[in-house]
Amino acid sequence: MPVYLGATPIAALELGTTDVTHVYLGATPVYAPAAGPGITVIDTATTVYNTATQSPTFTFTISPVQNDVIVLFAAAVNSLAALNAVAEWTPSITPTGTVTQTACAMAVLHHVVTAGEDAANTVTWTLTNLFQATRQGALAACVVRGVNTTTPVDAFGTGVIATVVTPHDLPAVVGADITSSNGLVLRAIARDGATAYTSVPAGHTQLASSGPTQAIWLGRRDATASAGVAIPTASITPSVADEAVAVTLVLTAA
Repeated sequence: MPVYLGATPIAALELGTTDVTHVYLGATPVYAPAAGPGITVIDTATTVYNTATQSPTFTFTISPVQNDVIVLFAAAVNSLAALNAVAEWTPSITPTGTVTQTACAMAVLHHVVTAGEDAANTVTWTLTNLFQATRQGALAACVVRGVNTTTPVDAFGTGVIATVVTPHDLPAVVGADITSSNGLVLRAIARDGATAYTSVPAGHTQLASSGPTQAIWLGRRDATASAGVAIPTASITPSVADEAVAVTLVLTAA
């Protein structure tokens, strides 16, 4: 409620909270925080499928709300053919939704949470028959809030590490492909090995790490994307030299 000195409002406070929504000197607002947190990761999940499956599944600890966007990075031992379509899930990278090589592969898809899923407090998703054949592997998924639900993915880059080496590079994204600013930069890498990555690249925050059948790492770049500005590669170290596949994904801010 407003607080006055005479007839001049000097502050607007929400009683019972510490949130100061406006402060005035005369009629000029001098403090007005943003209406929301912007584009941000709300929760993450990991699953290891030691028993080969066509249908990866995962469970979050919180219930996403309508128009949150779930991004899934599902790694598999050996190569992946084109994915089977799963209702309401969209491949995030073109043309097939996968980055693949002989030793390992990764599928990348996203889903906009529906009103029905919100009302049901849904926390578990299963992508039935996503893989064309059964695969062992591991996945990492995250819930992102504040994404443009019409065009969730702005740009991406993919990378294949086809020889047994260390460290590995998280792929770059071409500046011309990035059409908007303030987007969230997610980076994921999966390796043909039984133990996880042992480092976090400078300027990044780890979101999830999983193994042992397939090691997968998911993180975000601390800096958001800028329209027309390239995102360079970043180095990450596996526990041992190995092959890998990697994706950098730029999500569009709402």
